[in-house]
Amino acid sequence: MLHEAQNLEKISSYEKQLQNAFENEVYHEILQKQGAGVIAVNMDSEIVFINDAAAKMYGYPNATNFSDTTEDLIAKSESA
Repeated sequence: MLHEAQNLEKISSYEKQLQNAFENEVYHEILQKQGAGVIAVNMDSEIVFINDAAAKMYGYPNATNFSDTTEDLIAKSESA
């Protein structure tokens, strides 16, 4: 009985992780499709997401090629 409960608990945990991964992918696609630039940073001011529109604003062809840091973006924005 205990073994079954542990297995069900693990399955539930895996289902939640899979659901979170799917939701994150959906949100990622929604943000990527925005016409406006979207940049997300974490608590350490590291860029964790940038969409193609924002990357183009900073001279990159798309978000995949983006390599600037938060400090780079601030400097570019201040100089513009």
